[in-house]
Amino acid sequence: MEPAFCTTPQRLLRTDELDRESLELFLFSDDYPCLIIEDAVDALPAGHVVRRITNSQHLSGYAVEPRFLKIGRAWFDCATEEERAAHIANTIRYSKETSALCRPFPVPTDTLKLELDLIWGPGVMNQRIDGRPIYYGLPRALPPGGAVEAHFDWIGFDSPGALGIEHIQRQIAVNVHLQTAEQGGELALWDVDLSPAELMALRLTGQPYALDEEKLGAPTVVVKPPERSLVLFDATKPHAVRKTGGNRPRVTFSSFMGYAGADMPLTLWS
Repeated sequence: MEPAFCTTPQRLLRTDELDRESLELFLFSDDYPCLIIEDAVDALPAGHVVRRITNSQHLSGYAVEPRFLKIGRAWFDCATEEERAAHIANTIRYSKETSALCRPFPVPTDTLKLELDLIWGPGVMNQRIDGRPIYYGLPRALPPGGAVEAHFDWIGFDSPGALGIEHIQRQIAVNVHLQTAEQGGELALWDVDLSPAELMALRLTGQPYALDEEKLGAPTVVVKPPERSLVLFDATKPHAVRKTGGNRPRVTFSSFMGYAGADMPLTLWS
């Protein structure tokens, strides 16, 4: 049987089904900085969850990017040991609140977790910190006029010394795109091999997270993810979301996937 995926001149790997073949091709090949699974969520639950997110009274911005709204906290938000301990203690509460937000439909990232567990031999689990699971599955909305500057994500840089992350080799962004912006909102990716220290040297003066795109050069890939698609890319490399326009927000469920080797479980957190 022919594989159910195709490539494009932009080095995108597209498929209509998340399977082991496409996941391994993305993880183990240097040819594809982005994997897109189309029609990953049905229209009815996607529309329901979008309405619940956009009508929520609990949306708040990231400290480093107030235009980027979310419901709940991300591990990245936790800058001190006290904040990290509180975050870990609230894993079950955060998970229940996210389930209630999506009810009667499942949380999109919970469905993804089940699918990954079926295709990845060693299994999948929430990332553990000091043996305790942390929250996975973050609802986010980027309103019209919002953008996310070029940056990188790396749990080893954000929380050095945390017990449980020492074996992670790659941090993959895993985002379910429930609704796209009417204009803009493209994902820009730079396929460059730079260390966190080298990337930090490219940070814009006075900016808490943004990198200087003039120094980065042109992105390798610029793509507008299809509505209701699942998108994976290496979050340790620079990435950005272009300014959105129109009348509706760009709505996603965001998470990270830690890869620690072919014979190790995948770990998930937000």
